Amino acid sequence: MNKLEKIVEELSLKIKEQVTSESLSQEMLRDLDKILKGVVRTEFRLSRTLRDKKISHAVLKDTISELEKQKEVIEKQSKFKEELFASISHELRTPLHGILGMSQLISRTEMTEKQANFVNVIKGSADNLLVIINDILSLTQMNTGKVELAEQPFYLKDVVNEIEGALRLRAEDKNLFLRIEVAPDIPECLIGDHTRIYQVLINLLNNSIKFTEKGWVLLKIDFVKTEEQEVELLITVEDTGIGIKKEKQKQIFDPFTRVHTQQGAVIEGAGLGLNIVKKLMTLLSGEISVESEYGRGTCFKIQMPCKICQDTISKKKSRSADDLVIPEEWKDLEILLIEDNPANILYAQHLFLEWNIEIDIAEDCAASREKLKKQKYDCILSDVKLPDGNGLDLIREIRENFNSPNYQTPVIVLTASASEHERIITDGMNIESYMTKPFRPTLLINEMKKAIDKRTEATASYTIPKAPQPEEKAVYFASLYKSFGKNLSVVKEMLNIFKTQIPVTLEKLENCFQSGNYDCFYFEMHRIKSTINIVGLPQLLELAMTLEKDTYDSNNINAVPENFKKFKKQALEDIKRIDAELERIGQPVN
Repeated sequence: MNKLEKIVEELSLKIKEQVTSESLSQEMLRDLDKILKGVVRTEFRLSRTLRDKKISHAVLKDTISELEKQKEVIEKQSKFKEELFASISHELRTPLHGILGMSQLISRTEMTEKQANFVNVIKGSADNLLVIINDILSLTQMNTGKVELAEQPFYLKDVVNEIEGALRLRAEDKNLFLRIEVAPDIPECLIGDHTRIYQVLINLLNNSIKFTEKGWVLLKIDFVKTEEQEVELLITVEDTGIGIKKEKQKQIFDPFTRVHTQQGAVIEGAGLGLNIVKKLMTLLSGEISVESEYGRGTCFKIQMPCKICQDTISKKKSRSADDLVIPEEWKDLEILLIEDNPANILYAQHLFLEWNIEIDIAEDCAASREKLKKQKYDCILSDVKLPDGNGLDLIREIRENFNSPNYQTPVIVLTASASEHERIITDGMNIESYMTKPFRPTLLINEMKKAIDKRTEATASYTIPKAPQPEEKAVYFASLYKSFGKNLSVVKEMLNIFKTQIPVTLEKLENCFQSGNYDCFYFEMHRIKSTINIVGLPQLLELAMTLEKDTYDSNNINAVPENFKKFKKQALEDIKRIDAELERIGQPVN
C-alpha cells in the first residue's frame, strides 16, 4: 500500500466514525474515491510523460551525436576541398606564371606587327585563363559573399578590345562574324571592377561562339545616365546559335549544368561559366536575363551600374609596364629570389636585368640557408612550396634568429596557392607583403617599394638605449625596443610581465621534466618561446628553440637534461639583466 492509499483509508475511517448521517457519509466517501482515482490518473499521466521525456531525451541525444558526426564529416570534406583547390591553384598558376612572364619579355623585343598581334593574343588568353582560375577557385567564397570587388578607374574600350583580340581568331575559325557595337557617347573612363566585367563578357561570348555554327555573335554596349556621376550599362550578348529549349532556360545558371547534349561529341567546359556569371552579376549589383528560341539563337541582357571617373587617368601609364620608374638607389640592392621553377627564375632574372638590378637565386631551403648566413640582403622574394621544405618555415627561422644578418630584411612571399594568404595571416608572421602568382611587374615594383620603405621607416623610428654593459648593447632587449622604444611604459610592463612569468613557467617545466611528460614540456616551452622572442633574450631563445626541437623529436630526448639545466641557469641570469634594465630606465632617458 502506498502512502496515498494509506491516507485515503485513514480519512475513510474517520468519516465513518465521525459523520453520523449515513447519506452524508456515503457522499463524502464517494468524493474521496473520486479524488483518489483522479490522483492515480494524474500520477499515471505524469509517469508516462516522464517516460516519454526520457525517450525523447535519448532520441535527441542520439540525433545530436549523429549531427556532430555529420558535421565532422562535412568539415573534413570542406578541408579536403580547400586543400584540393589550393593544389589545383598551385599546379595551374605555376606554368601560367611562366607563360605570362615569357610573353611579357617577348613583347619588349623587336617584332613584326603580325608577331606582336600574336603575342597580344597569347597575353590576353593567359590573362583570361588566370581570371577563370581565380573565379573557379573563389566559387566557394562567392557562395558566402566574401569576395571583395575592386573599385578602380578603367577604360571600357580597352576591356572590349582585349575581348575582341582574345575571341576574334576563334570566331573566324568557325566562320562566324563577331560584331561589337559600343555607344559612341558612352563615358570613356568608368570606375568598377573591370576584371569581373571582363570575365562576365568573356564567359557569355565564349558560350555564344561555342554553340553557334553559322551566322554571327553580337556584343552591344549602351547606357543610360542615372545620376550625375553614375550610369547604368545596358549590355547585350546575342547569337544565331542553337538556342535553348524553354523548359531548360531556368536551369542554365545552375552549376555543372549543360542544357545541350551532343551524342558522341565532347562539349568543352565544366558547366560553371554561366553560374559564375550569375554570381558575379550579383556581386556587381547587376541583373542578367535570357531570351532564347530553340534553333534560332539566344540573347543575354545585362543591366549593371558603374560610376563615372571624375578625373582623367593616364591611359599610357595604366597600360604599359615600360613606364615603371625604378629608384636610382635600387641598382645597388642585394635581392635574393627563392624559387625552384626554371621559367619563373628566367622571367625574374630578365625582368630585374631590364631594371639594371642583379639578383641572387636559391632554388631550395638548403641553398637559401647557406646564402642567408653569409650575405645581408635588402629584400627577399620567397616562394612557398620548395623541393625540400616550406618557404614560410624558412622565413620563420629568419625572424626568430636575432643573430641572423637578415633578421630585419623585408620579405615578400610569392605564392601560387589561393589559400596561402590565410596561412600567412593566421601564422602572424612578420612579412611585409605577399603576392599571388602570376604577378605584373608594376605590382612587384610597388610591393617592393612599400616593403623596403616600411622596413626603413621602422628602423629609423627607434633608438636602442644604452644597456648597462656595452657588450650587451646590440644583443639584449633589441626586439623589445624596436617594437616599443617610443613608449618606455610598455617596455617596463613587458619586462615586469616576463619577470613574473618565467619563475612560474620554470616550475611547470620542472614538473613536466621530473614526471617524464615531454608533451607537456614541449607545450610549455613553445608557449614561453614567443615571449622570450618579444623581450629579446637571444641566448635564452636559442636554448628554448633547442629544447622545443629536442622534445618534439624523440631521437633527441637524451639531450634534454643538459640543455634544460643550461636553460634554467640562463633564465636566472636574464632575470638579473631585466632587473638592471628596469632600474636603468626608471629614470628619464636622455
